[in-house]
Amino acid sequence: MRRIVFCVAVALVVGVIVHTAYAGEEEDSMALAKKAALFIKIHGKAKGFAEIMNPNGTLRKGRLVVTAHDLTGVCLADAALPKLAGQNQYDLSDPDDKYFIREAIRIAKTKGGGWLEWGSTDFETNKIIPLNAWVQRVEGMDIFVMAPIPLQKRWYFVTLGW
Repeated sequence: MRRIVFCVAVALVVGVIVHTAYAGEEEDSMALAKKAALFIKIHGKAKGFAEIMNPNGTLRKGRLVVTAHDLTGVCLADAALPKLAGQNQYDLSDPDDKYFIREAIRIAKTKGGGWLEWGSTDFETNKIIPLNAWVQRVEGMDIFVMAPIPLQKRWYFVTLGW
């Protein structure tokens, strides 16, 4: 019985630590997307997209980077995958057939900002990685930005709980 109580206590402590780390990344995603939207609004599209793509730029925080799209689904800048800039991703879906760019456009148009979850395939492991991002529309423009974060820590907590 003591062993079970100990295991449950350890799982709860680890869960709280992991949840706190994840919550911090969510706050960072929201803050970075809002910062990028404001940067584009103030400095214009060309300077904003250049800053998103700059490996040493101010629109990055650790592994957290920004993407920018217009409201038709065209990728305007992607710090993680620069080759995607210029491609229309409107019909892009995740492994569960969720059209996440369409959903991001809906969030940007109707709410101005909000959370979006989808999955992406990890090319090294071929496993699906759940992602979450704050979507933020650039005020006065037909553009939105987002800063995706992997949700692996949430899965890690569930695994430890069992």
